[in-house]
This record gives sequence, structure tokens and C-alpha cells, in this order.
Amino acid sequence: MKAKEISQKLNIKEEEFKTSWQWLANFRCRRGLKSMHLFGEGAEVDKDDPVLLQQLKDLYSVINMYRENVYNIDETGLFFHLLSRYSLLMLTESLVTTRGKKKSKEIVTLAVCSNATGSNKIPCSMIGKAA
Repeated sequence: MKAKEISQKLNIKEEEFKTSWQWLANFRCRRGLKSMHLFGEGAEVDKDDPVLLQQLKDLYSVINMYRENVYNIDETGLFFHLLSRYSLLMLTESLVTTRGKKKSKEIVTLAVCSNATGSNKIPCSMIGKAA
């Protein structure tokens, strides 16, 4: 659909340009394009880039004027039924007979928030499971 849309914007006649899965597969082969499953987050930023460093300096100067009013919020998962992986044993208990339990996967999301100076910490908010 996107290829058709682009061909129409470029005023290419429909007879001259046919879209198909085969065309896409051949195009990918010709150009050496491969698909891959992405894991994790993006790559690291170039910390020595002079343009980026200047923009960060400008941003910090603006933030310093409003330090009390700059807030950051983030979320984290809390496995509230998860037992510890470690346990203390009495002298009478045996390592052979002591067993763990299956790990609980019950999780809630906590949202934590504070201003830049840490002088105003908003109480944690809990986002529970859907009904």
C-alpha cells in the first residue's frame, strides 16, 4: 500500500509499476536488506558529539532556571507475591528435603515521581491488574 501511495505521488502510471510481495522480496535481495527481531533498547548515544554536547549545555541552563518545577516519572514492576530465592535452614533441616515453590508471576506496576532537586517526592502510585 505504501509503495502504491509513493508511486501515485511520483506520478508513475499503474501500468508501469505493479506492487506485489515478490517485488518486495526481490527488492530486499537486490539491496541486501534483511529483517530482524529487535531486542532491548536503542544503541548508545555518541557522547563526544559536539553538537549534542552544546544542546545538552543549553538544556541544562534552561532546566537550572526551573529546577524546582522539573519532574521525572518512571514506572517499575513489583512482583508482590514473589518469595525470596534464599532461605535460612535450622540445624535439624536437610538441604535434600527442603524445596522451593514455583515463582509467582503476579505483578503490579509502580509509578515513582520526584522533582529535579528531590525536595518534592510524589507518593508512589500503584497500577493494579485489569479486572
